[in-house]
Amino acid sequence: MQKCTEDYALINYLLGELSETERDRIEDGYFADDGLHERLLALEDELTDCYVRGELSPKQRQHFEEWFLRSPERKERLKFTRAYRAQKRGSNLKRVDLDETLYLDNPFGCLGSRQSRSSS
Repeated sequence: MQKCTEDYALINYLLGELSETERDRIEDGYFADDGLHERLLALEDELTDCYVRGELSPKQRQHFEEWFLRSPERKERLKFTRAYRAQKRGSNLKRVDLDETLYLDNPFGCLGSRQSRSSS
């Protein structure tokens, strides 16, 4: 429960939802504790992924855009995340192994071969 509460505070920090006193306390903590700093960096990545996937609440989305993205480095990370997800999505669409006639993005073969699908 401690970690969950700490993550919640860190997310609020990243979104600019804390008072100045609370922000100072977190900043003092991550400068003194490498583990906390690493967790903060990981949450930055998770928050960026959630934003790109549209999983933030409207309030969180607004705070993300107005506060979190003030940093040029975070804006660059957002561009990278969007580009990566778009490329990944594009590479999974309509990929066909012509030798085996199975869709490669379906490792369990649930779609079957093109021949069996077209004969149904």
